[in-house]
Amino acid sequence: MMKPKLLIREVFETQSMEPLEDLYLEHRKTFIKWLGDKFGASKEEAEDIYTDAFIALYENIISGKLSEKDLTVQLKTYLFSIARNKTLSQFRQAVRFQEFIKEVEAIERSFGNEESKVNEEMADSLYRVFMVCFQKLQSIQQELLTRFYYHKKKMKDIATELKYKNANSAKRAKNNCMNKLRECCAENMHTL
Repeated sequence: MMKPKLLIREVFETQSMEPLEDLYLEHRKTFIKWLGDKFGASKEEAEDIYTDAFIALYENIISGKLSEKDLTVQLKTYLFSIARNKTLSQFRQAVRFQEFIKEVEAIERSFGNEESKVNEEMADSLYRVFMVCFQKLQSIQQELLTRFYYHKKKMKDIATELKYKNANSAKRAKNNCMNKLRECCAENMHTL
């Protein structure tokens, strides 16, 4: 196999992934095992992340973000670092999604369904109603909620980014959005 710095140069010059094929195959099994052991990822998840990491490696090379002069670690280490960061990002998104589901369940409980646990089918139906209602919000309202719940941004930052007067104005707007969502969900619960 070609030396890592020469490999980077060839990928950059040819703008092709082909020189990376041997590297891809060489570390694939090791990576899938490592990701499964370290993060509990399934084989399919690990394969997807490995492929995504390789694409990111390729994009970093052709964009000039990673040049032969910039490589200070083994290419395998660099690749695994990309994959580790992608894995951690996916876990953070999964945690945020769980928080989102908790908010949906809180909305559901506010409509008097506290006496029974929401089964999977009910949760799916509720999620669909919630998403229909979410789509009815204005785009600025959708953006506000997405930045707060999904991206976990602070109200001060959201206020600046979305041009609210201050954090309190953004918070009031968020509360108004949530009230609209609750009302819409209440009106559409009969579709469940």
